[in-house]
Amino acid sequence: RRLEHLVETSAKFLSELFMALGCILKVGRAEMQFQCWIATVALLLSIPYLARADETFIRTPTSVNATLGSQTDFRCAIRGITLYWTVNGDTATCTSNEMIKRNIRVSYYDQATRSTLHILASTENNNSVIVCTAIVGATFTQFSATPAVLKVQGLLGPPTNLQLNATNDSITVQWSHPFTLNISNTEPDIHNYSLYITNVNTGESQTASVNETEFTFEMKNPDPCHNYTFYASAWNMVGEGQRSEIIEGFFFGVPYSIHYGQLSVAVAFLPNGTPDVQLTIQISTCECLGRRPEFFTIVLQGTYDTR
Repeated sequence: RRLEHLVETSAKFLSELFMALGCILKVGRAEMQFQCWIATVALLLSIPYLARADETFIRTPTSVNATLGSQTDFRCAIRGITLYWTVNGDTATCTSNEMIKRNIRVSYYDQATRSTLHILASTENNNSVIVCTAIVGATFTQFSATPAVLKVQGLLGPPTNLQLNATNDSITVQWSHPFTLNISNTEPDIHNYSLYITNVNTGESQTASVNETEFTFEMKNPDPCHNYTFYASAWNMVGEGQRSEIIEGFFFGVPYSIHYGQLSVAVAFLPNGTPDVQLTIQISTCECLGRRPEFFTIVLQGTYDTR
């Protein structure tokens, strides 16, 4: 029926065109020839519109970010005579050795008015430009859909090599970007990073959006006995990638308070009669999850004479 409609439309157009040309040749009066010329010009100007009248893309391919190694399908459907595909400007056919080598094949349905392009998401096919072109109308005019681009990446892997550098009031977190196919380009496939920060002691958490592979977490008068966890993830056009390993850190500084469990005093006399006082302090720092003190200084503020 589609072919019958095409033949009928083309025959009607040619019939009207020949009638207009015959009118010019046969009519002698100038005013009638002028009318015939007008009719002929109108028919010629209508040629593009005859094609556009039949031109409608029912479905056009869209850009995809696919996981490396997966098969990706691009679909196209038209109202017209037929359609064909191009990949990076080369026509995609089932018999093309180049397409077979790149794991690209084409399936057609409904007298080639619907089609699916199957392409392997490989490194070689990354950034391939895929175009569906329709042949429509009585004049076999070609119309191309908006080009679709195959990005071979999928969700990003986790950032790696997380490192901390702590001071009294800041902790700087650094990491390495995850693998991405276009990391060497001027515009890598990483939109931004999310850095997740949690205070282990209080349970409070926050998320920082970072454009670089480094972030400095600052706090005024932080408690060095509070411990923090950090992990990062990378975002691309597909979404949030895998999260990195969790690392722990704390601010450097002296703990605000020391908790001791026992205090005991023992007095003994040496053979020469000199008293020997032993002061024993058992200190517990179990409540400090941050940097534990490396040593303590005990100051005796006074003496007591028992005499």
